[in-house]
Amino acid sequence: EWKTRRDVDHSIDNFSDVSSDDEDIDNSSQVHQTTIPQKSTALTHAALTHASHIDSPLEVGISTSQLHVDTKPSESKDVTSGTTALEEEGLIVHKLLSQMVIGAVTTVEVQTVSEQVVSLIHRAGVNDGADGVLRMGQIISYGDSSASGKTVLTDLIVAQVLKACVADSTSALRVTALIQSMVLPVVMQTLTKDKPAARLLVSSILTSLAKNRPIECVDSLLIPCLLKKFDDDDDRVAQCEFVARIVKTKQGSLPLTAISRLVSGLVLVDNTELQLSWNDHSMVVLTSCLNLRPSLEDDVIRDLTRQLQGHSTTLCKSMKFS
Repeated sequence: EWKTRRDVDHSIDNFSDVSSDDEDIDNSSQVHQTTIPQKSTALTHAALTHASHIDSPLEVGISTSQLHVDTKPSESKDVTSGTTALEEEGLIVHKLLSQMVIGAVTTVEVQTVSEQVVSLIHRAGVNDGADGVLRMGQIISYGDSSASGKTVLTDLIVAQVLKACVADSTSALRVTALIQSMVLPVVMQTLTKDKPAARLLVSSILTSLAKNRPIECVDSLLIPCLLKKFDDDDDRVAQCEFVARIVKTKQGSLPLTAISRLVSGLVLVDNTELQLSWNDHSMVVLTSCLNLRPSLEDDVIRDLTRQLQGHSTTLCKSMKFS
């Protein structure tokens, strides 16, 4: 009995020791749990204190827009080359036109390429207006927008483009851009002393421009055809015949307001680098215009009289001048 009692007391003592150990563990865990938040709070405070000494983007000269990086590539423009997808199509059509051999191309092929050119012109106009038409016309004609060298366009392509792209509702700026980038280069390139203007080219210009858009035709086509630089030895013989043909024709002829504008543009040249070459051929153009009796402003009459007097000594033997 005594032994049993002693064992029980010993068991109780052991249980007390275990309980005290558990209490120590619980207390230590409580201490650990209370010290962790204190440590985190200290670290957070230290981090905030350190962050408060860091300059903001505006203080170090970085704009807020630079903090946003747009990783989405442009859908309409090649970042590396700076050429839009539409301009790439124009370059492809230019290359196709440059490989076409005159006389070996069928009517179907010409029609197909013309439709592609018309589509590109329309889409460029929708995207960028007259500037888009001008740039696309230069790309198709020359391969880029520098407008230099020889154009790959032909009178057949130009006739189709004028028929499809020039309407009464087309703005004057777009018609001007189309003439400057596509029509004028073809006219200047095809007109030579030995080769007059093709009948198709003259007919399309009369139908689409002279009759329906006379002001744009005079300002962007006829006047630039005749004016030249001072150091240019070309007398513009073929160009004078071309303009005189446009002026004298009865079908789709220019209205008198456009004739007055043509005479004014040839006489009152506001560009010091350009001039009208006074010769027998240009006299035909001026005579054809004046015979239609257009209404002229006083300054036009005054300058025309002055220039006639100035060239009277050099052209006195010319029957056309007299």
